[in-house]
Amino acid sequence: MLLMAEKTKFSVKELGYFAPNMTAKNCLIAGNVGYIITGLRDPQLVRVGDTITSATNPTEESLPGYKPAKSTVFAGFYPKNNNYNDLKSAIEKLALNDSSFHYSLENSEALGVGFRCGFLGMFHLQIIRERLKNEYNLEVLTTAPNVTYHVHLKNQLDPIVINNPISFPDFSKIDFVEEPFVKAEITTPNELLNKVMKLTSQHKGSLIDMENKADLIVIIYKIPISEIAFDFFNQLKSVSHGYATLDTTFLGYETADLVKVEVDINYAPIDALSFVVHRTDAPKLTQELVKKLKYTVPHRLYPTPVQAVVEGRSIARVDIPPLRKNAAVSGESKSISKKQALLRRQSINKRQAARNSIELPQEVFNAILELDL
Repeated sequence: MLLMAEKTKFSVKELGYFAPNMTAKNCLIAGNVGYIITGLRDPQLVRVGDTITSATNPTEESLPGYKPAKSTVFAGFYPKNNNYNDLKSAIEKLALNDSSFHYSLENSEALGVGFRCGFLGMFHLQIIRERLKNEYNLEVLTTAPNVTYHVHLKNQLDPIVINNPISFPDFSKIDFVEEPFVKAEITTPNELLNKVMKLTSQHKGSLIDMENKADLIVIIYKIPISEIAFDFFNQLKSVSHGYATLDTTFLGYETADLVKVEVDINYAPIDALSFVVHRTDAPKLTQELVKKLKYTVPHRLYPTPVQAVVEGRSIARVDIPPLRKNAAVSGESKSISKKQALLRRQSINKRQAARNSIELPQEVFNAILELDL
């Protein structure tokens, strides 16, 4: 037999229908709620809504209406307690009964082996996290969410598709970047129009049209997906007291001035904390981020610098205070031997040896999740 969407071939181990228990049978007829035991071990080879046909004498076209769900928000899931096998099993089971949830293997220098997961939106991401916690008793580290970008490189015609900030090319190789836009149709009461328009303008929306519908006003905006995928809907409900509605239609990709923000802790880049933002938003967001990280990154025996780097230049920095007082620079009268011993402990070699031992709690990633990206 053949699954037409994925071009997957398999042998039928057993065929039958539910009556209501599983009952084996040689054929299925119209009206049966049937099942097929395929023997396939990879759930990714099967898509909900796919057409099954004969591999030797296949039908010419699959049944109409099959359209796979497209992920709009991507984030990384990493095991919190090194229980990778349990996380892999749980994610595979979730993908079986949620066709809009996609995942692929990912490896981070700071967090180890994990999964790059695709979601329909931020609410979908939160649902998957809660299901992992409640149904499988698994705590996961979640990286900053992002959307898909088309990056055009110099001296290369075809763009590369990026849904992971870690894969974002070096700025010296980039010609321009395109991000996805949607047409947002917002229906709101007349007296709340100013607040809704102010919110949409803050999220880089461009007004296309406006029309009246009795006591309501419909405003149509063109707005980047990255601006509405995370927390826009909650803010819209807040400013409109729950009266406004939002309907979106995908428009396509357009050029935008985007930069990759890299976070260095103790002069070591932490790839899992990277994210992509508009250039105009980078200074404000990075200042907020390093202030949050000052209180969430675990303290060490020496001051730990945290920097936000954009295009090779540090635009925000904060020093995490040490666990104990730095006697070498306190100005107090200390013996030479004590100062020398402390300086040895705080030497460059000590810092470099500690780079690979940085352990980040979920609060560090929550600092990015709480930013208004």
